[in-house]
Amino acid sequence: MVDVDNLTDEQIDALTDQVVDLYTTISEEALSLNDPDAYAKVRKITNDDDYSMECRFRNISEDDELDPSDSEIDDCIVAEIWFTGAQEQLKNDVHVVDIVFSVQGEESNAASAKWFPDD
Repeated sequence: MVDVDNLTDEQIDALTDQVVDLYTTISEEALSLNDPDAYAKVRKITNDDDYSMECRFRNISEDDELDPSDSEIDDCIVAEIWFTGAQEQLKNDVHVVDIVFSVQGEESNAASAKWFPDD
């Protein structure tokens, strides 16, 4: 099992790059086809200059969506993607997606996304 609290800065940077790629791919290839309204909301937030993207990592919980029979589950963590409003703007932070993914990178295709989990 991956211990998110003990990741090095280099590991976090590499995982962040991986998650940004996953975020782009999942939103454009899956969300756009399966839920056009959610995709439009994602695009609006992503393109709003008053928001900046923030990625937070955590370990998997029982609320996360991933097939428990997946043999790679021990290599998976959750990336929470938030868009935080600029301080001078009165915009609320938006929790856009939780992406459960394997830290093994391209060696694994295990990933799932829960869009707007706080709604």
